[in-house]
Amino acid sequence: MSDVPEETKNRILQLLQAGRPQEARSLCANLCAQHPDPDAWNLLGMIDANLGALPQAETGFRSALTLLPTHAQAFANLQRLLTGLGKSPPADGHAVQEEELRRRVSAAPHDIAAWNQLALALASRTRWQEALSCYDEILLRQPGEAATLYNSAWALHHLGRPIDVEERLRAFLKQRPETARAWNHLGLALLEQGRTDETLPALRRAVELEPDNVESRASLLFALYHSPRHTAEQVCAEHRAWSERYGRCEPASIRFANDRNPARRLRLGYISPDFRAHSVGFFIEPVFQYHDRNAVEIYCYSELPAHRHDAVSTRLKGYAAHWLDTFGMTDDALAARLRADGIDILVDLAGHTHGNRLGALALRAAPIQVSYLGYVGTTGLPAMDWRISDRYADPPGTSEGHYTERLARLPGHYCYAPDPTLPETSPLPAAAGGRITFVSANALAKISHEVVALWTEVLKAVPTARLAFKAKTLDQPAARDRLQARFARHGIAGERLAMEGWGSPAEYIAFLQAGDIALDPFPFNGGTTSYHCLWMGLPVITLEGDHYAARMGSAVLSTLGLNDLIARTRGEYVRIAAELAGDLEQLAGLRAGLRERMRQSPLTDGASYTRHLETLYREFWREWCSGAIPIER
Repeated sequence: MSDVPEETKNRILQLLQAGRPQEARSLCANLCAQHPDPDAWNLLGMIDANLGALPQAETGFRSALTLLPTHAQAFANLQRLLTGLGKSPPADGHAVQEEELRRRVSAAPHDIAAWNQLALALASRTRWQEALSCYDEILLRQPGEAATLYNSAWALHHLGRPIDVEERLRAFLKQRPETARAWNHLGLALLEQGRTDETLPALRRAVELEPDNVESRASLLFALYHSPRHTAEQVCAEHRAWSERYGRCEPASIRFANDRNPARRLRLGYISPDFRAHSVGFFIEPVFQYHDRNAVEIYCYSELPAHRHDAVSTRLKGYAAHWLDTFGMTDDALAARLRADGIDILVDLAGHTHGNRLGALALRAAPIQVSYLGYVGTTGLPAMDWRISDRYADPPGTSEGHYTERLARLPGHYCYAPDPTLPETSPLPAAAGGRITFVSANALAKISHEVVALWTEVLKAVPTARLAFKAKTLDQPAARDRLQARFARHGIAGERLAMEGWGSPAEYIAFLQAGDIALDPFPFNGGTTSYHCLWMGLPVITLEGDHYAARMGSAVLSTLGLNDLIARTRGEYVRIAAELAGDLEQLAGLRAGLRERMRQSPLTDGASYTRHLETLYREFWREWCSGAIPIER
């Protein structure tokens, strides 16, 4: 706030951090009355938005823009607010903003405020590389400037450069070691590199510094599933602890007027931040396609910002009878909208992943609330009634204690709808090249030190083989160097490894075609990548664990009748890999038949899969109609 007393600004921020937003608002409102400052009005708008006072928030953002039309943050905040309210976003002032700000920095290259405003304007349009260039200009003039280090780390995150993110956040934390959100983002950057042992302490530090920060808690819960050192019971206990703090919001007096006719057409709501080219979008599309419109009416609540909509979003929207963009809506407003829409069964597709709306579900937004597909464990939420899984990933009698929800099981794992344009299965590469190529196309977050150690044993058991990696993080040369160094510590020479970034879809398929056997990481198994590998003819060797994330591989293989590829111990994992690599005739036959095996399995039978899913929904509904299970358990 340029003309605002610094001590007043600091007091407002202290009140917000202390959980006293009403006092912060009062002080900020007085400030706006005394000082016509755009930053003060923007801050007032942000406080009002967090308090759910959305008309007042709109006034705050518009007042900031009246004083400074090029205020990038106020413009982005207003755009998000109006989108969430279902209003038309402001007329596109981005181009005007950008042109004016570029003139300012050209005329006065040392105008740090102008560079920062330009960076914010570009970031609001997801032009991350250009935003990063602006932040770098600031750092050239003010080396080590804390806020710019943090903001540039955020841009680097969106550019998929976690090693650079780590470097800037560590520099930031040297100056401001008590910043919880920086510890949270550092933990996620470490996770992206597969450094699980360092990830968890960073995320726990974030929670320790700011116990009420839901984002940090969610990051920690999700990261726990990547840790080989935590049992299913321990991870569930952490989710229960989250619930004790955040999840008990359900109004005791809530009553639903939904027609209790057990046979009527159901209003089925799906809520997700991932209705796009994402694993959730990939696996939910066949379900949407095959839903019986006479039995269910589909409502979609999309937490996806407008600028991230893509071709998959468009297709999914076409399957829905109703579609609402919820990005920017408060939890109270969203829960009220869901109740007003008369949703019978609300299906959450996010769990504790980024962009989730568990806060709205905690308010009991529908009579029946279900967790499905988008998360690998329990939500811990008392208001979440059911978790839909399958009999292999969550075997009856062994998994119930891992969830706060009641478990319902489908006969198979996810429903797979392969791209019809994919090429036919190629001949076994090892048959021509005389050398086995093991592959992994999983995110490096899943490649922990324990995974590296086990895959090292596989390479030692098959001394002529090589191991190829494909991952977004490997676009960074430093990431490739670090991964190679991790194997080198176990005695594996660099020439036995191949590493490449993600590239195009065609490059991804070519990568799979060049592989012979896929290695599944643990304890967080591959999901979409395993389906792709199997469809392209690569057998997947998996190590079965004790919870859902660690049993996804065995769930897929069991559904296909490929139990011989499922290891129960690390030694068995190495043995299976070595034996399969040593029998090229068997491997070639397996490769040639995998696609047809998938075609004949429940995994690609979208119609049958969706009928089973609808049967579960109907069972949930009949139970609720009968009053057999109360809402509060």
